[in-house]
Amino acid sequence: MLIRALAPGDASAFQALRLQGLRECPAAFASSWEEEQGKPLQQVAARLASGPPFGVHGAIDEAGRLVGVVGLACEGMHKLAHKAVLWGMYVAPSARRQGVARKLVAHVLDQATAIVGLRQVTLGVHSANHAALSLYESLGFTAWGTEPGAAWVEGEPHAETWMVRMLPGQAPPRPPMAVMIPSADPAAARAWYGCLWPEARAVHLDEPVPFDGLMQDHVLLEFVPADAKLAMGAAGTVVYWPVADFDAQRAHAESLGARLYRGPLAIEDGRRMAQFTDPFGNLFGLRG
Repeated sequence: MLIRALAPGDASAFQALRLQGLRECPAAFASSWEEEQGKPLQQVAARLASGPPFGVHGAIDEAGRLVGVVGLACEGMHKLAHKAVLWGMYVAPSARRQGVARKLVAHVLDQATAIVGLRQVTLGVHSANHAALSLYESLGFTAWGTEPGAAWVEGEPHAETWMVRMLPGQAPPRPPMAVMIPSADPAAARAWYGCLWPEARAVHLDEPVPFDGLMQDHVLLEFVPADAKLAMGAAGTVVYWPVADFDAQRAHAESLGARLYRGPLAIEDGRRMAQFTDPFGNLFGLRG
């Protein structure tokens, strides 16, 4: 799968995929099929002429077909120049559940990180789109508010959740991002915690391995089989801390007397995770 910035020559393919998304998921976009279906191709091409890092980025499959798109726009006013907006995310049905959306967003965030003076990326997502919310949260976005009736589609109000992702070097200290809970029956544990926190949102990932968990107050609860190194009981819960540079943070921890207990293990988006024992015998985890 090739992820790249789209150019004016991609206008026809982009317009076709854009219209497909507007027709399939009208509540997911501020624009509508009726407003864009008659737009001249020259106007569409001009929209793609800005080039990276801002503009539209696409996912191209092995057959050369455009199967996913996402846009990154800059704010025009000087006081808002520290922000960029992620918009227009759409993946064709035939390419879903293959990690395409994750690759697109990760690519755009990499582009944004290289922009001098850019401090954060914002986005709005349909509040009922739980898969998209889970994806964005797993990539570091935090929901800061919900707007009831943000859009009216076919006479019905639709709420929008607004999210922000601080770029590296700009983010304040964050709480733990995940808690791993071992048990003899992970499915039963997930069901029990789902009852304990009924407001928690179900999370499902297909890659790199199938995974089901819960998102509670922006902390991911991960339910895994207990084993010899991760036993059930008071010592079985491991809190993972997000880090920007895994190797540097590992070296720092080990310089202070921490010892590697398990891992590192490769996870999604080229990141790694590992568990360590502190000098007091407690376990903690790093992800980055």
